[in-house]
Amino acid sequence: MKIRFHYKGYFICDPVVSYKKGEIHEYGREWDIDHVNLNDVDKLIREIGVVGEYKLWYICPSFDIVDGLRLLKTDMDVVRS
Repeated sequence: MKIRFHYKGYFICDPVVSYKKGEIHEYGREWDIDHVNLNDVDKLIREIGVVGEYKLWYICPSFDIVDGLRLLKTDMDVVRS
């Protein structure tokens, strides 16, 4: 699994959902989904300079942004993504 963050942007719905502006950072190494948890993800987010509280959304594989966008809240969400 590769991890790509889009951050410092925003979602719009006009008329379809999309993410505008912001920056992209991709962690190119392969991640073992069985060993990734929220603490690992938080460390990655802090490495790219995000400070304070944040919300993390992900798109379920094989879905588009409209049908697959989910809020990442628990370690089980990491495993499901």
